[in-house]
Amino acid sequence: MFDACRKHAPQKMLLLYMAMKVMKMLLSVILLVVYCFAVREEAKLFLLTFILYYIVYLIYETWFFFTYEVGKKQKKEKKNETNA
Repeated sequence: MFDACRKHAPQKMLLLYMAMKVMKMLLSVILLVVYCFAVREEAKLFLLTFILYYIVYLIYETWFFFTYEVGKKQKKEKKNETNA
């Protein structure tokens, strides 16, 4: 999805990324609320576990996209150097 956006509308890439992050966060909050109402006795443990996994995944995802973008930038710079 991101590569298609990069090719067809690179100026909207940041908007798409932020929209996906907000949607994921909203869906996560909805899941948390529904589960906490459905299973009240295990809510605290579930919340702690969910938040821990969410933070770990958020760190991994940020690292992944950072390294991906740095790699793309380096490839583009090498391509521009060879063409110049």
